[in-house]
Amino acid sequence: MAGFDPDETLPLPDDSGVDDKMVVEQPNKKAESERLLSLLKKNVDETVSASLLSHLASLREGGWDETSCELVMKSFNMALGGDIMEPVLAKRMLTDGILPIASVSLPSLRTNSDGSSDTDSSWVAKIVRSVVIRLLSAAFREQSDTESNTDTANTGQINEGIKILLPTFLHRMDNDESCQSISSAGDAALDGQESIDDILDKFCGHKYKSHPQVTAGVLSALKEFDNISTGRLSKRRTWRKRGNDNSFGRDYTFEFSDRATSLIRMATTSLKTLASSKEPDALPPLVYQLGILPMGLLHADTKVKAKGENEKQRGVRLRKMVLESIASALEDGTLGLANSNNGHQVVVQGSNTKSDDWKWSRYTSLSHMGTCLRMDPEMSKAVLAMLGGETSHDGGNDAPFRYQRLTPFKLAMGLSMASSVPRMRQAALGCVRDLILEEETIRIRCGLGRDGKRVGLGKPWMLCLVRCLEKVSSGDKSAFEDLPLENEDGRFGHVLKCLVIVAKFADSSDNGGGMRSGDISCAPMLLQSLVTLGFLLIDCVKKDEKSSSSAIDSSALLANTLDMSILNDVSSADTSANHAMACTGRILLSFLFYQSAAASSHFMTSSLSGSNEGGTSLCRLILKSSIDKLCGMAPNALQYGKVLTDLLQFSPLTLTSITRHLEAGCDELDDSQKEQVISLAMATHHIPMLIDTLSNVPGGGMNHTVASEAVIPTVGHLLLLQASSGSLRPGLAGYLWKKNDIIDHVDHGYLLAKKSLFCLDEDKRRCAAKMLVSLLGTAVVAASGSNKRTASKWAPVLDEMKSSLRRCLAQHQQSVRIQAYSSLMAILPSADEVSEASQTQETESPNSTSTGVATQSPSQRTSRTKQPQIPPAAREGVTDLVCGILLTQLERCMTTPPEHIQDKKARQKRGNAIGTSLSQPEEPEQSQEIENGMPFRFESIISTRSQQDKSQGKKKSTSVAQSLLNEALNRIVEPLGFLIASCSGSASVITNCADDLNNQSQLSESVKSLRRRMAGCIDIEQYLKWLKSNKNIFQITSNIERKKELAIGKLATLICIATAAEVLLGTFSWDNEDDDGFIGVDTTNKELESLFNLRVNAITRASEIMSSFVSSKPKKKKLKERDANNADESEPAKKKKSKKDEDVDADEGGLETTTELNRAVLAKNAKILEEAVNRITPAPPQDFMASILTKFGAQVEMKLVDVRA
Repeated sequence: MAGFDPDETLPLPDDSGVDDKMVVEQPNKKAESERLLSLLKKNVDETVSASLLSHLASLREGGWDETSCELVMKSFNMALGGDIMEPVLAKRMLTDGILPIASVSLPSLRTNSDGSSDTDSSWVAKIVRSVVIRLLSAAFREQSDTESNTDTANTGQINEGIKILLPTFLHRMDNDESCQSISSAGDAALDGQESIDDILDKFCGHKYKSHPQVTAGVLSALKEFDNISTGRLSKRRTWRKRGNDNSFGRDYTFEFSDRATSLIRMATTSLKTLASSKEPDALPPLVYQLGILPMGLLHADTKVKAKGENEKQRGVRLRKMVLESIASALEDGTLGLANSNNGHQVVVQGSNTKSDDWKWSRYTSLSHMGTCLRMDPEMSKAVLAMLGGETSHDGGNDAPFRYQRLTPFKLAMGLSMASSVPRMRQAALGCVRDLILEEETIRIRCGLGRDGKRVGLGKPWMLCLVRCLEKVSSGDKSAFEDLPLENEDGRFGHVLKCLVIVAKFADSSDNGGGMRSGDISCAPMLLQSLVTLGFLLIDCVKKDEKSSSSAIDSSALLANTLDMSILNDVSSADTSANHAMACTGRILLSFLFYQSAAASSHFMTSSLSGSNEGGTSLCRLILKSSIDKLCGMAPNALQYGKVLTDLLQFSPLTLTSITRHLEAGCDELDDSQKEQVISLAMATHHIPMLIDTLSNVPGGGMNHTVASEAVIPTVGHLLLLQASSGSLRPGLAGYLWKKNDIIDHVDHGYLLAKKSLFCLDEDKRRCAAKMLVSLLGTAVVAASGSNKRTASKWAPVLDEMKSSLRRCLAQHQQSVRIQAYSSLMAILPSADEVSEASQTQETESPNSTSTGVATQSPSQRTSRTKQPQIPPAAREGVTDLVCGILLTQLERCMTTPPEHIQDKKARQKRGNAIGTSLSQPEEPEQSQEIENGMPFRFESIISTRSQQDKSQGKKKSTSVAQSLLNEALNRIVEPLGFLIASCSGSASVITNCADDLNNQSQLSESVKSLRRRMAGCIDIEQYLKWLKSNKNIFQITSNIERKKELAIGKLATLICIATAAEVLLGTFSWDNEDDDGFIGVDTTNKELESLFNLRVNAITRASEIMSSFVSSKPKKKKLKERDANNADESEPAKKKKSKKDEDVDADEGGLETTTELNRAVLAKNAKILEEAVNRITPAPPQDFMASILTKFGAQVEMKLVDVRA
């Protein structure tokens, strides 16, 4: 537009048709125009402005000439960008002086027979054209121009001029051209001047490009012009002569012109230019105008249609173009995410760019998009299609899978739509859920786990196919031999990364960053949509997997402490897409909880007196929603319960690779503080609510599985944190919570546990036992402080809870005792915790009071829940407590062995501690029989009464052997294998206590003594002697019932022997010897062989007992021969059977014993017994299995060498 002179568009009009009246009035108005034109060369004040406006109003009635036209253009140029006129006067000049010119209603131009026209209308038409071209030159430049010819200081006035004048003047210009008001009649095309269509092409970016700062105004003006003239922007006028060649005048028709596409492309270019420049304030208006542009340019009643595309298809295409342009521009310029799959690069704002302005620009743009989506329903469908991963309209280099086409800003637009348009909320969130489902399904089919490693469950060709598609779509032409078969950062999927970035993006505004006074941010709505999405993902698992309440899986109960792993243990998230989606939802909720808690954490203040509101509404929302599902007996309540455990296991350090490019609101926290944010927030504000949920267990409002696996571990963790923080950091106990809060919480939980112990349901009693042990460990830690007053305050609480636990271990069923043993092992400090604590004590100074948590890499983290750091004194107290309870329980099941002097002193010391005298060992001359005799008191282990629940009704018929085995398993009230395994694991815990008479050393000696005694007594009959003196068995009068009862007792005894022997096999070690040198390598091997033979003999004997009982066949009655001819023959009278005869008849029906044993039946019963023993026996430790296999391989190799030699 260089070299453009507006005066060239104002040629002198033809005066041949001027009336006499106009000639008379013309000199007066001309003189006034000349006077005002001379005044405009000076400073323009209000007086001059008022005179000018009055004169322009008088010109609306006529009297136009060259001077008045020059006056109008001079006033317009000054109002558009001059320095003489003030902005207020300039705007008034545009609205009251220039704008009414386009609405002048002078007599319509009629072409006379001689070709003359009305003068005033011609002048007005030329002024309108000049104003439009002047606006075009101010807002646009040729595409070849590299520099802008517009002063950025005047862009505001130019925008005002475009918005005020351009729609009306374009409409007047279009009407003038259609009426041929500018040129005289003839064949010349408008005197060689540009038509309205040529000007519209330039405004839409054809061979011209707009200045980015005024593009929003141009879009608004053109949209308004299109609405006024009913779709004129999409039409092109074509002229043709009217009638034959000798006729006068021309006609025109309209053709379709796709100016909307060019206009969107021009706006996209301006949007990208603004995104890469230092002017973020100009972005939101342009985004808003782009968002409402398609709706304003579409008119269903237009008669001009595009070829091959109807109006609806055109609207879909335009909306997709608008959304893709906004997403691509703002994605590259604001979020700064590197996405290798889509070709995006990291764009980091320059050092001179104000981050707050860019944050405001992003939030305001999303708010404007929400407004556009509410105004245009079809735009919501386009956002949904873009969010679903539809390919771009230009067919670019798209990723092969839909989920890989998702970008953070596209996701932010979808979530903004979910919160702004309620009717589209479920559809938008469901679309994101489908993308996660696609990603997780592909991962599972490729055989990759959640950590990105191969798990061997998928098809290898599927993984190769996916890698090849990704490589080809990215344009990489390198060789295919280097395809990665494992994802290095596979723990977090692509969609989850986008979700985390959007959450971080929204949290920066929610915490106060990027906000201006008076602005309403869309960040809270984004966070709300993310929370809803997280729970929607959890609901992908419709129903929890059924878990048998009576199952005794030792590997699952004791694996955490004893390191007993299950073979082929594959997580459900690695094999099920629904469980993987639920895991993704829990990770998202954990990250949202962490962000909200970190923003209000006391770590964010310089002192402990700066934070009073640690629990935010978002944290309460997440916990309250989860608890409502837990207490509402939802079918997937366990998945919601895992939210609590995942919150405690969540580590924000694993997300550093995702969020390192974004500004964080809590970067001032160090790694140890980040690890403690969630735990401290929950311990400070949410413990009472979590403990109250346990009151629903006795009433049936909460499933016992959810309480046992989710709520109780969470409550125990938080209470342990409060109990241990008093010793590690005393300031927290008086600031974040009151000093007496811990004892109040423990009392509250203890009352609920006692109430559940009296429930009829066995599963609820198991849950109560776990809660009781957890509270007991918390009380020991809280009472282990250096303050004697605190210890005395906890003493009665500890005594009462110990008494309840002892009653629980002595009176309740086998499964309840197993749960208690497992819970006792869970509260023991592991070897890793002891080593970390010792390293911390060595590295830290004695005066340090900070609670540092050891930072581990994601690959080093185990599946065990992170436990709070416990003081050394508390670790010794917890270990001594557990060992004391287990030692007392083990002594109840063992006969008294010969004791050493130290053992005797220890027993007397324990007796004096509890105020009773323990039983003393027998004399040395009689102890040899006890040493070689049976070591167990089976009266305390096996019950002689049936333990079956009669309320279960009739069961399916089973074989005789299986029914005997089931009854024998029900008679075992003490899980001997679990008890011995727990004792062995507790004795192996490393502590710094040097007292040889403590509970731990005594427990270790008791386990070794039990192992030696069982290895010395390999005669099965010695273990079965106790049945011969049992009165309950021999009081049975029925022979077959007595034999059956005796067989059941023998089976229960033999099963206990097999489980005890198998557990004791895992306690052998060839590395260290005892201090007295009693056990050597040869002795260890002999004892190991003796215990193994004892187990084999017990299984063999038990299979023989099971095979000796068979079901008896009913005897067939013979028909009595009667004489049919003798009718008088009468039957003899039936004799009444005595009680002895009835017992004999009862013995003859149902069961009978046999001495003929079939080998096949023996093998079948032995297999059934092995399976039963494996179910109720803890798995051997990995160290023992590795050492035994290594020694076995070495011995076999030595034998082979000897044979070859």
